[in-house]
Amino acid sequence: MSASYKELRSSARALALTLLFDTPAERDLISDVLLLGLELEKIRDIASEPMIAMIRLQWWRDLIETGALPEGAPPLASRLIQHSKLDKPSLITAIEATQASLQMPPAAVSWDALLLSISRSLGWAYDEALLTQLGHNMTALYAGEGQAAFTFLDDADIKKASPESHGFFRLLHYLMTRQLTTSTDGDHWLVMRYLWRILR
Repeated sequence: MSASYKELRSSARALALTLLFDTPAERDLISDVLLLGLELEKIRDIASEPMIAMIRLQWWRDLIETGALPEGAPPLASRLIQHSKLDKPSLITAIEATQASLQMPPAAVSWDALLLSISRSLGWAYDEALLTQLGHNMTALYAGEGQAAFTFLDDADIKKASPESHGFFRLLHYLMTRQLTTSTDGDHWLVMRYLWRILR
């Protein structure tokens, strides 16, 4: 098990389950982008200290823009700058959007830009409108906004929009829906049953 996937499993088991059918190379890149999103969520959580949050966001932005690894940087930082195919503009867009939201609350992480970065980095065909909606759903879920801010999408539409993602986006939507409606962080066997149903 790679360091990227192991860290994601430790940080967010439900998100890690969405990568069960991706190739090792895809899994590592997706894991690191999702881990960056989780790091942005942690920074968003300290929005009561906007100056500290802004400094931390700028640190990540500088890292991605320059590729220069500061001394004492976490392993995630090193892995991000080593991904040769990483779509950096989308990651920077996500950081900029988070910075802007700190100045005009409520603070929120731009998960749609992160999902777009994953698709562009891996060369997957994608429907930008659908990825935007998936991202908005993740933003709403992490912000605790409830079902009123969540859009339930059709599984067939997700499959059609991103056929190369090995079920990643479909599983992501399934797990978000399940977490929203049942207050669970994802059950391994339920996910496996769902995978068997949608991928056979």
